[in-house]
Amino acid sequence: MEFSESLSNESTTPETKQLSNMLFQHVSQGVFILDHQFRIQNINPYFEKISGFSKEELVGTRFMSRDRNYKATVVNAAKNVTRTLETDGVFEGEFFTERKNGEEYPAWLHINSVHDDQNRITHYIGIIGDLTERRKSEQRLSYLANYDTLTDLPNRTYFKEHLHQFILQCLEKKSPFGLILLNLDRFRLLNNLLGAKGADQLLKQVAGRLARLKIRTRVIAYLGSDDFGIVFDTSDSNPEQLREAAQTLQQLFDTSFNINGQEVTVTVSISIANFPENGQQLDTLFYSAENALKDAKKQGGNTIIFAGTQKQIIPHDRIFLENALRKAVSLSQFEVYYQAKIQPQDKKIVGFEALVRWNHPEKGLVSPVEFISLAEEIGVIGQLGEFVLDQACAQIKAWADAGLGHLTVAVNVSAQQLQRGNFLATLDRVLDKHQIAPMSLELEITESLLMVEREKVRHLLQEIRNRNVTIALDDFGTGYSSLSYLGLYPIDVIKIDRSFVIQMVDSPEQQAIILAMIAMSHALSMKVVAEGVETIEQARYLRDQGCDVLQGYLVSKPIPANQATQLLSNRTVQLDL
Repeated sequence: MEFSESLSNESTTPETKQLSNMLFQHVSQGVFILDHQFRIQNINPYFEKISGFSKEELVGTRFMSRDRNYKATVVNAAKNVTRTLETDGVFEGEFFTERKNGEEYPAWLHINSVHDDQNRITHYIGIIGDLTERRKSEQRLSYLANYDTLTDLPNRTYFKEHLHQFILQCLEKKSPFGLILLNLDRFRLLNNLLGAKGADQLLKQVAGRLARLKIRTRVIAYLGSDDFGIVFDTSDSNPEQLREAAQTLQQLFDTSFNINGQEVTVTVSISIANFPENGQQLDTLFYSAENALKDAKKQGGNTIIFAGTQKQIIPHDRIFLENALRKAVSLSQFEVYYQAKIQPQDKKIVGFEALVRWNHPEKGLVSPVEFISLAEEIGVIGQLGEFVLDQACAQIKAWADAGLGHLTVAVNVSAQQLQRGNFLATLDRVLDKHQIAPMSLELEITESLLMVEREKVRHLLQEIRNRNVTIALDDFGTGYSSLSYLGLYPIDVIKIDRSFVIQMVDSPEQQAIILAMIAMSHALSMKVVAEGVETIEQARYLRDQGCDVLQGYLVSKPIPANQATQLLSNRTVQLDL
């Protein structure tokens, strides 16, 4: 039976019938036709290919019925499809089905009903696509984004995301845990002696020993260079538990390593930060552990140091910094700097990112690395965020009035700002105050925001999009969970995290990740910004791979508004691309 015969129409011309049949026979999707009782009337060759059944075997049988010995799960899924068709007349969604050889596979299924002149259903037309290769690609991308291919351990991105989520859980349950950082002593010397391949082999063997640890760990990760991170789940805040765990780690290195027939002895420096004593925020806790690790290295290595024994973490200093920050907010001791973003093809400046700096009366300009996490912890991030938003919109208005063309200025918005419930009112007030084109404002959110209260976040982002404000996803690649839900959110711009860009030129794995990010973003009609671009080689590679916008010290460091205006006078940045 031909396709045109299956769905006869008196007004259909012979030419139309011929074209319909050609489409039916050659389209690279499985196409099938059901009668009104869901019996298969016709299938195309591609359906035969992906299902393994011939046309003769299926015609006349009921859609996904037991007489083909399908598994019960497949039959039940088919019943849900037919029930939806009976109710709504249409079905679209993911569907797990089965090939003739019994292999289950994911498919995308779309079925529409066909009606006669009396609006009675006469047929159903279905299209089915095999998602197997797409799933494999997604899994591969997930692995590349979250795991280190050399050591096969979770990478820094995964580790920090996991640590962030674990902190949230432990805050709610008020349960302690330990963050352990481990660094190989004299690794630079070992790298010179063993060569790059030998050093890689050493890192693989270290990772193998760590992976076989028999202590209560939540996650063990390779953080890059010669650094490893471990989240140790303690039952109480007894430091002896953590000390014993660290000593167990040290004992792993009592036995020498065999690298290409050469015995290599390695010692390690270890730091331990306690949650919540040494920090209740990701950055604070990590900062505590890193400072302790520096102390261990200063003492000659092969040492275990607890955070909290260093001068940087003293209650008096903490109270002083808190008071100074609260005073700075009330006195507006802040200034917004702007970092330029360019199109790599013509080096034209297309926008800026607004970055806050603290004009401390004694210390001078203070980097946000030193105060943003504290501002979130003590609850002043909302006031600080509103200040930056107001200043950025005022600058957008000034540049527009000066005739400097269409520019987009990006402002970072913290999860805390968005979750407190009054952000939309703040946004409306600032937009109305400065009377700017909403499309010239871009709000940058982080991936971790997408991983909690998804419906609430989706609604909030849609409300922002309804105001024609652009939404960018910052630090992209820091969590697979959010990656899998990316298409569900109204996001306009993807910002590739600088950690991928830094390692990109000499790493085929990082290049593969970036290529996948660019391709996926463009497939979803999203622009791609690469941040942290510091070399001509990085810029050229990103340009050649179709990256839309570049940002980083190669283009411009963050500069005050008057210098940004001066930079704009040329509209292009002088780079040898």
